[in-house]
Amino acid sequence: KVLALEDEPWVRLEPPHARALTHFYFSRPVYEADLVINMPVIKTHRFAEFSCSLKNFVGAVHPRYRPSVTFWSGDWHERIAEINLAAHPVLTVADGTTTMIEGGPTSGTPSKTDLLICSGDRVAVDLTAIALLRSFGTAPKLQGKRIGDQRQIKRAAALGLGIGSGRGIELITEAVDPAPPTFTRLVEHIRRELLEA
Repeated sequence: KVLALEDEPWVRLEPPHARALTHFYFSRPVYEADLVINMPVIKTHRFAEFSCSLKNFVGAVHPRYRPSVTFWSGDWHERIAEINLAAHPVLTVADGTTTMIEGGPTSGTPSKTDLLICSGDRVAVDLTAIALLRSFGTAPKLQGKRIGDQRQIKRAAALGLGIGSGRGIELITEAVDPAPPTFTRLVEHIRRELLEA
């Protein structure tokens, strides 16, 4: 059954470990689901720097409490991480078939990357997605610092939502067809980035 979350009931949450977003309303169907599979797309974002697994759950928050409403508070990245205290996906499948490598969230520069990133650890997915985005060199906000120092990642790791370092990620890759050289180079770039995260 497909649901428009805005038309469904909300549940008020006050996660005890949240500091930036001490209370918010979250989609009741998502909150009460027996099993959650998170299916974000991979893209750059003008304000959040990137959008993938953690950011995807913003869509399950009542519009009045979404971080974009309080963007100027200065703790937007931390709010995105804290929203994730409401849902615990067993699997995240990030769509990188076409990746927005510049701009975002609604318009920007796409690149056909023809890949999926899958893990039971949503933060590992985001670390890998940032490594992918950095390979293009088109998002200045993602360059020049360790990917593990990105504020969404740091707060999510501090909350115990997933791994905080790329060094602990085992990257297993498999190509559907014989891997083209561009895919092999991309995977090697991601591996190097994760080792330095």
